[in-house]
Amino acid sequence: MIEIRDFKHISLFFVDGKNQKRGIAKSLLAMAIDKIKKQNSMINSISVNSSPYGVSAYEKMGFQKSDDEQVIKGMRFTPMIKLLFS
Repeated sequence: MIEIRDFKHISLFFVDGKNQKRGIAKSLLAMAIDKIKKQNSMINSISVNSSPYGVSAYEKMGFQKSDDEQVIKGMRFTPMIKLLFS
């Protein structure tokens, strides 16, 4: 399951534990990026606030840390970004 806010920020992204490491997340992300590009071809990046657990998974999908880990309202996350190229 993936949810994109404003065609530029991943607000939710989950794959059930028993189905992880099967390429499902990469496929979901690719489909989301295709829809984003169709909606607005001028968008050149997509962002996410990753949980500590998800940072390595996002890095494998081409995201890079855009800032240090933060804690806001008790939530730990690392801001990350993926550049989108045509």
